Amino acid sequence: MDINPGTSGTRAVYLQGDGNAKFIATSGDINVNAQIELDSATTSGSLHLSAQGNISLAAVAQVLTVDRGTVYVDSEQAVTMASGSSIFTYGGDVRIDAVNNINLSLINAATGDVALNSSAGQLLDNQTNTSNTNVIASGLAVNALTGVGTNTNHIETTVATWSLASTYGSVFVSDTSSVATGTVSVSVNALSDNAVASALATSQSDVATTTGAVVLNAANTLTIADGDNSGTAIETTSGHVRLATTTGSGQNVVVNGAVNTASGNIAVYANLGVTQAASGDLITTSGTINVQALTGAISMAEGAIAQVTSGNIRYQAATNVQLGMLDVRSASDRTNS
Repeated sequence: MDINPGTSGTRAVYLQGDGNAKFIATSGDINVNAQIELDSATTSGSLHLSAQGNISLAAVAQVLTVDRGTVYVDSEQAVTMASGSSIFTYGGDVRIDAVNNINLSLINAATGDVALNSSAGQLLDNQTNTSNTNVIASGLAVNALTGVGTNTNHIETTVATWSLASTYGSVFVSDTSSVATGTVSVSVNALSDNAVASALATSQSDVATTTGAVVLNAANTLTIADGDNSGTAIETTSGHVRLATTTGSGQNVVVNGAVNTASGNIAVYANLGVTQAASGDLITTSGTINVQALTGAISMAEGAIAQVTSGNIRYQAATNVQLGMLDVRSASDRTNS
């Protein structure tokens, strides 16, 4: 299915009021080459694209636009947003589901939330200017089987809350402001073939990988929080963890939830200071821990722990270092003590 512009230039579909719109390709691709707009003075209907093949959005600003309604893009193959394309909802939630890769340009949900799910692929930045923001929203939940961003091209966000997951890949995400890990809930309208809406709601918490690294950066303050109170905010089986605020302009790294890696190293780099709550333990089984406050202090609350198993720990600050517990014992010593 090709959705092409009409006589008005870049617009293909314009629906005014609160009606829903669904575009279905039962055996092929959907190529959106012009704007689909659901317009309303209050709240528009919801937009749903569903294809057995790929879904591609051309380099058109606000190529999918709704007024506080929701957008749901569902592909049994890949979803590709060309550089220059954008999805705008003015406060509605956005969800993209794909089997293969999701290639991202810009999603602007304003105060809404965004969920991006790839059951067999990656979430990648597809913008020509790779430093441009990919997601503007209140919260972002990502679950991509083989990775989120790359070590040379992070997914860039302007959000308040992250929840990020990948089973077989690494997670590389940077935020332009202050951000915290936690719980993100997203609800969009899935539309039947006659455009009847039913809510599709999901909730995801914290940050987790199995075999990959976790690299998180915030331009201002980075807060590590345990959104579902499971006892762990960040967990990886065999990857390294790097938590940082931007050198030269960033603020604090605040560790309020536990960070746990079985065989990776943990590094925390704050442009200003690092605070570690009693619930914000840093634990690695066979790696090292390196915590640095480049221009400020490090403060560990009473009960806060940094723990390695027969490894090395370094805490270094420009000013004061207030310690909780640094534990470098072997497993047997810890068991027998």
